[in-house]
Amino acid sequence: MVPVPMPGGAYRVESFLERVTQRTKLVMIGSPHNPTGTTLSEKEMKQLIDGLPEHVWLLVDEAYRDYVNAAELADALSWVAKGRNVIVMRSLSKAHGLAGLRIGYGVAPLRIAKAVDRLRQNYNTNTLAQMAAVAALDDDEHLARTYTNNAFELNRVQRRLKEMGVPFIPSRANFVLVQASPDYVDRLAHAGVKVKEMARFGAPDHFRVSIGLPSENTRFLEAFAEVLEESREISQPVLA
Repeated sequence: MVPVPMPGGAYRVESFLERVTQRTKLVMIGSPHNPTGTTLSEKEMKQLIDGLPEHVWLLVDEAYRDYVNAAELADALSWVAKGRNVIVMRSLSKAHGLAGLRIGYGVAPLRIAKAVDRLRQNYNTNTLAQMAAVAALDDDEHLARTYTNNAFELNRVQRRLKEMGVPFIPSRANFVLVQASPDYVDRLAHAGVKVKEMARFGAPDHFRVSIGLPSENTRFLEAFAEVLEESREISQPVLA
């Protein structure tokens, strides 16, 4: 595995291309990316696809795509339809709400789909998950409600973080990557708010907070403000 750095959480297509060698078989990206919440534009995706050698495939993980306006996101499926070396993966565990059922789908050229099918485990998804997936794909009302809630609340949370002077990477997904001291994760947990530490992602001075219901987001913002205030009080010098 060859990791590609993302300074400031942004994609740099050149960083991917300069790491490709004759040994490279697959380039994987997430759009939106986890945990930064950043996306690859149509222009950047074209640049990446056109820059890859014929022996290299591009796999695009679009698990969080339903939180982004489709017009503002690169159309990865169109590149599959054009016959390019592109594979697209999508999940129903995010905006569709089927996290516990572990189901999603992929779109790829026929020869790749057949190769994957030969390697998959028998009964790799259960009947209940498949029935729920079909129903979820038809539930436009739920998807629209989820999108609207996330768009409004994501903007509210990021606006409040900015007001508090907290650095973060602007997100297009249903979470925000916040720069903060590692001990804030435990301190928020003691306040009853669970956020995800990012040390194992190579960002020990960050945590990721999910965008939930309005009341949940308010709880996080209030708890985080209290933790920040406590930290400022502790750091103040005591004058005699």
